[in-house]
Amino acid sequence: MKQPVHCHQVTKEDVMKLQLKMKEEIREMMKQTDLFPKDLLFVNRNMNLVRSVNKRCGSLVNRINIMARYAQQGTQQFNDILESQKFNKKYHSSFMFELRLWVSGLIYSLLSIWLKWKKNQKIEDFLEQKQKEQFQGIHEQYGFKTPDEKTFDA
Repeated sequence: MKQPVHCHQVTKEDVMKLQLKMKEEIREMMKQTDLFPKDLLFVNRNMNLVRSVNKRCGSLVNRINIMARYAQQGTQQFNDILESQKFNKKYHSSFMFELRLWVSGLIYSLLSIWLKWKKNQKIEDFLEQKQKEQFQGIHEQYGFKTPDEKTFDA
């Protein structure tokens, strides 16, 4: 967008143009957001909430494994009601799921150790940094200024 002729003064016309541009960009962003399944937005919100509580309390909990186990328990209860799986298939599926969780937990632990050893950084800080980098890219794509840590301070 072009800068106003008077650098220190913003005219009403400039404000109107900025508002129209912003409204159009927000409409486009909302169209893309509407394509997301509502359940996925809820899970993502839950993950962010648990991540922030986990970080603030200083706990080293693999929240992904915990949520995956509860999701599996929910599907097992649903499948028990439908009685659509045979006994062996159900327990084989559960075993393979737990094995995958164990491997992902091992990778999580090894990554955590490596980050602590090589970069002197906690895994939560690393994940938060990567998330900020992703949001930075999204904000730049839509022309938003990324808020700093003091933005919402009173």
